[in-house]
Order: sequence, then structure tokens, then C-alpha cells
Amino acid sequence: MKDKVCLAVFLFFLLPTCSSPMTTLTPAIESSNSPTPVPTLEKTPTKAQTATVQPELFLLTATFEALRKDCDVLRNDPSPDGRWVAIKCDHYKMIDSEEASTTLRIIHLETLQEWIVSYFQLYGEKELEIAGNMSDGTIFQINWSADGAHLYIGVMPQVFREYYYNRTAALFELNLETGERMEILDVGEIQKTFYDYSLSHDESKIVFIDLLKKPLQLRVKTFDTTESRSVQLDSKFASAGSIVWAQDDNSLIFLAVNFSGNSVLSTLYKWDLQSGELTEMSQLPDMLGRLFFILEWNENKNFVMLKNYHAEEFFKIDLSTGEISKEG
Repeated sequence: MKDKVCLAVFLFFLLPTCSSPMTTLTPAIESSNSPTPVPTLEKTPTKAQTATVQPELFLLTATFEALRKDCDVLRNDPSPDGRWVAIKCDHYKMIDSEEASTTLRIIHLETLQEWIVSYFQLYGEKELEIAGNMSDGTIFQINWSADGAHLYIGVMPQVFREYYYNRTAALFELNLETGERMEILDVGEIQKTFYDYSLSHDESKIVFIDLLKKPLQLRVKTFDTTESRSVQLDSKFASAGSIVWAQDDNSLIFLAVNFSGNSVLSTLYKWDLQSGELTEMSQLPDMLGRLFFILEWNENKNFVMLKNYHAEEFFKIDLSTGEISKEG
């Protein structure tokens, strides 16, 4: 069996790969008034029929050859434990639909159990119902859960204006054992709801910002309870995000941004989830219109590393002195 798994992994990595797009362009839209997302179980994705592997070598090879013919592969990503692989297919047509869209095929490399989840299922079907057409959007694997039991999946419609810090238009969790998917951040208003978010280190909580709902709010939700908390930002901020958790998951930092002409004014905040206190840590001076996101928060040495949003430039904020220095 070990030889079979090794062969499977080897053959999958022969598939062509490419990076998935993350830039988001959206039209100017009015603020969304979508309610706080509540996890809901959705229809189980398509469970593909799999063949019994005997003789093993012949049928494994045949399975991967069939995938090549059936799927224009954009990317493949193995799980950290090596048991699963997520294959991203371009314009894949589901058996029960006439609509082709980007699709994830999640396959267990030992049993060949397969789950198929498409952009059309998660988002495109609602676009057709509401907008009358489906944008050329994409579905993408975000990351495998630490316990190896789930896969986090995001979606992004084709849009026309950039909303800074935008990570996804909705977020789903796929149960790799049952194929059930849970909606963690809801689709909201089609093409008018976009999120920045961050999962806590222990994956028990998620903090998120609906980027088009003004004034901006950070909300934190605990998965195993109905607990939900929020903090509202000053109405002057046009965008916020780049959220980084403390190691103990009891606090987090993020950037809030407002624009004045060609100036970009960023403020670094800390939100203590136990006390609920929102603290301004540093106001960044306008640095020739640079927008930043957070690379690292070193709590022991009390500094934050930033990267220029649009270029390979790096800056360090000494939180003890407030000094900002260019690195590298």
C-alpha cells in the first residue's frame, strides 16, 4: 500500500501547475447590509464513482490518465499528511449541469474516494438566478485543516475594481470524511460581499471584515458555540484587513486605511478579545502613497514587519519606540 501511495503522489505531481489568481477587481458598489454569517450545512458535493484497484498498478495509472483527459489542470495541492490531493480544473462541466466552471476535485490517494466541488455550485448558480449570467469566477483551495479532517475553500467572482485586503467572496469548510460542506462566511449579496478574514491558530475562531459594509466592523465567531463579538471602526476608514493573531489566540492586530488625495494613511490596531479593548498601536506616516500588509508580528521582540502591497519593499515597526525602518 505504501508503494501505491508513493506512486500516486509521484504521478499527481507530473500534472501541470500554476498559481491561482488572488487579485480582486470589483465595480463600485453600495454597502452591503448582509447579516452576520451563521454556519449552515449545505448540499453534499458530488460523490464520484471510483473503481476497485485491482490490479493496483494498472488501475491507478488508468485513473490518473482519465483525470488528464477529463480535467484541464490548473493546479494540484497535496494535503500535509499526504493522504489527499486537491486538483483545480478549468471549465469543468458537472454531470448534472450544463454550466462549466472552475472546479476542485479532492481525491484520497489510497482509496481514490473523490469529492467534486465547483464554482457553479458555490456561487455561479446564484449569479445566474440574481444577475442573469455567471461571471468567469474561480474556486480555490485555501488550506487544509490542522487535524487533516477538513479543507477550506474560497470563491471569487470576476469583478472590476480592487477592494484592498479582499481575500474571498465566501468561505466554506469541506468535511473530507462525509463530503458535507459548511458555509463559514456566507455569499451575502452577489458580487457585493467581499471579506478579509483570518483563522485562529487552533482553528476554533475566525475574525472577518465585510469590506463593503460601512462603517467597517471586525467580527469574531467561535465555531463550537454561538458566540459572536464585534468592534466598529471609525467611519473615516475606507478599508481594513491584514489580520494577524497573537500566539495565544486572545488578541490580534490589523491595519485600517483611509485615503486623502494621493496620500495613504494607515493605522495599526490591536484588538484584545478578552477585554474587548481596541488599541491604536501606531500611525504610519504617508510614505509616497504606499499601502501595506502585515508579514509578521513578533510579540517577544515587540516589532511588526510590513510589506508594500504593490512592491517587494519591507518595513519594520519598533512598537516600543514607534520607529519605522526600511529592511533589506
